[in-house]
Amino acid sequence: MGFVHHSRTAPRLENQGYLKEFPDYYELTIVNSVRESGWEEDNPFQKVSVPSDSKQRRNLQRAKNKIFEISYCNEWDWFFTGTLDQTKQSRDDLNRFRKRFSDWIRQMNHRGGDIQYLIIPELHADMTNWHCHGLLRGIPDNQIQTINGKTSWKRYADFFGFNDLQVIRNHEAVSKYLTKYITKSIDGDRGVTELNKNSYFHSQKLRMAELKKSGTCREVSSEVPIPSDTILFESDFARKYRFKKTDYSLNQLYNLFE
Repeated sequence: MGFVHHSRTAPRLENQGYLKEFPDYYELTIVNSVRESGWEEDNPFQKVSVPSDSKQRRNLQRAKNKIFEISYCNEWDWFFTGTLDQTKQSRDDLNRFRKRFSDWIRQMNHRGGDIQYLIIPELHADMTNWHCHGLLRGIPDNQIQTINGKTSWKRYADFFGFNDLQVIRNHEAVSKYLTKYITKSIDGDRGVTELNKNSYFHSQKLRMAELKKSGTCREVSSEVPIPSDTILFESDFARKYRFKKTDYSLNQLYNLFE
């Protein structure tokens, strides 16, 4: 059984780096200060009050990072927009739709399919009923129909309602679009804004970026200078960098860590 130290002020670790591998680049996030694992404050039962808007901001940033990671690390065929037909599915019951949709895909895959998905729900302008956007892969050809130049997923239409499919032609662009989209959606209170509720859902067997190394990062190395064009994000709390695999090796980036 592990044991927890107690101190009025938990020790902090400075310049903690997290190096992840994406399909064609490495991403390095450096956090200025994090609490050392295994430490808690003097009173472990005292709850710390966190303003809901502050927690929501952090949840949004985590959601954006994860949505980009999932979308970029996997191959997709279609950008999807799906609505709900009230005669087939309650339009205002997101939890039921999430479960029905996931179970429905699971049943088709159990019968030999390989449909993968990343879905982001959004409220209609009436702020009551839901529709969704997302990415899809593996829809069988016999389930896709094109009528008057509009392509849709026929089987989804049979079970849930009207939908639209658009071929993905730029993988990175659609990944960036989704992260901007969820920001706009939540800022307008039209996404999933409840605390502790995921603002997206996805297949279980999708690829994720691989964490290659973590630890104290010195950020300055003769082996790996960090030019300004590698900076993705910078704030008072953290910095994020992207290194193209064509320009940097993994061993070079390891030299950024102590």
